[in-house]
Amino acid sequence: MPASEVRSVIEVCGVSKAFPAGDGAREVISGLDLTISAGEFVSIVGPSGCGKSTLVSMMAGLTEASGGTILVRGEQVRGLVPEIGFAFQRDALLPWRTAEQNVALPLRCRGIRKADALGRARTWLERVGLGQHFGKYPHQLSGGMRKRVAIAVMLAYEPDILLLDEPFSALDVQTRSLMENDLLALCADGGQSVVLITHDLEEAIVMSDRVVVMSAGPARVIGDHRIELTGPRDVFESKSDPNFAGLYSKIWNDLRAEVQAAGQRELAGR
Repeated sequence: MPASEVRSVIEVCGVSKAFPAGDGAREVISGLDLTISAGEFVSIVGPSGCGKSTLVSMMAGLTEASGGTILVRGEQVRGLVPEIGFAFQRDALLPWRTAEQNVALPLRCRGIRKADALGRARTWLERVGLGQHFGKYPHQLSGGMRKRVAIAVMLAYEPDILLLDEPFSALDVQTRSLMENDLLALCADGGQSVVLITHDLEEAIVMSDRVVVMSAGPARVIGDHRIELTGPRDVFESKSDPNFAGLYSKIWNDLRAEVQAAGQRELAGR
């Protein structure tokens, strides 16, 4: 499809996903539609277990949809999408490799020669504030530092699209806020399209251009909110923006009933 005809970076069209359960199947996503535009930062919130992580896994080509279509830059996803960078809840660093070797690995897999890959790895480690820690192994780094290495791994090959599955959930509040600000700055420089999965509604609001609300399973989109906050965006200052409280209340009104429904369903299943 010609670039001029591509309406969105990502298009999710009537997508469903079911997993085997007993003698049948359990549908976790049903008829879901969503579009992500170029350069847009979109957060997806919803009850635990509603299919948020499954959705971004399907966008990346890590999981196959049961029905519907997912397009990335106008091309149907049929396997791993090279231009997508993916950050998991847990950092996937190799413990036997140093920070720079971990960052260089995906570059080497893309055919970049070793010296150039290590050079780019050091550049990105410096950009995420780890210029003094090139040679350290993951066990020698704090949780926040390991997360910074994981972000550098994702960004080093300069993907156009970033899919982030609760990347900061294991961090303490202070480190998390610093990492959120750093990621916003890096994305502003790179112009990537970003999809963030999070359970933290405050995080979703202060980081995003849009916040999408998913229902309790089988999931569908029940809310899509444009975030109007003064820029440049800062996770500390944005919470004192006059519009923040109103946005939080409006989105929570969408989300509250779904969280309650998911909780009741979980209790009933015990």
